[in-house]
This record gives sequence, C-alpha cells and structure tokens, in this order.
Amino acid sequence: MKLELKSLSLETIGEMEPKIPALIQNLIQQIATDLWNRPTDKKPRKLTMELSFVPVPDTSNGIVSCDSARVTFKAKPTLPQYATIDFPCDVTKAGIRFNAQCPESLDQTTLPYGDGDN
Repeated sequence: MKLELKSLSLETIGEMEPKIPALIQNLIQQIATDLWNRPTDKKPRKLTMELSFVPVPDTSNGIVSCDSARVTFKAKPTLPQYATIDFPCDVTKAGIRFNAQCPESLDQTTLPYGDGDN
C-alpha cells in the first residue's frame, strides 16, 4: 500500500483525527445553550482552539534537521461563572449565620400572622 501524506489544514484536520469536528460542534452547542439559558449575562463566551507543534529533531547525518513533528489539538470553552446574589450574614466566633426566614435580609422578621394574639 502506498504511503499517502496530506497537507495539514483546517479542511484536513478532521481526517487526521475524526473526533475534532464533532468536538468543536459539541463545544459550540454548549456555548449556544449557555447563551440561551443566560441571555442577560453580557460576559463573552469563548471557544479557544490550539494546535501545538513540537519538532522531532533528526541528528542521524551529523546535521540537526527537522523532518517530522508531533501535533496536538486542544479546545476549551470559557463560559461565565454561575453566581448567586450576595447574601448578608452575621459573623461571630461561633461561625457564620444567615436569616433562614429571609436569606436576602439579615434583619427581616416574619409578620405576626397565625399566632392567635389578634
């Protein structure tokens, strides 16, 4: 069988590793889902793709040359962090406490309904 070497390009990278196009599409879909779920979060969503090339030096002829390289593909999505609102808490030596009846307000009390004092 004849050895077939192809030029590496955006068009041929999927032939080198067939999982790459599906991976990219999956990551784009994750970003689309995040955009749909959090349309008011104005932070950018990013997809970083990286190709790393490491030379494999050839010193067999007494001359250093590069006839081959190792290629690695990496992809990483960056989505805004999920965060809640800030909750006020009371701090003592015993620990940190929050208002269980109204977590948004440390000083909020409940209305006196249902205790029979009317």
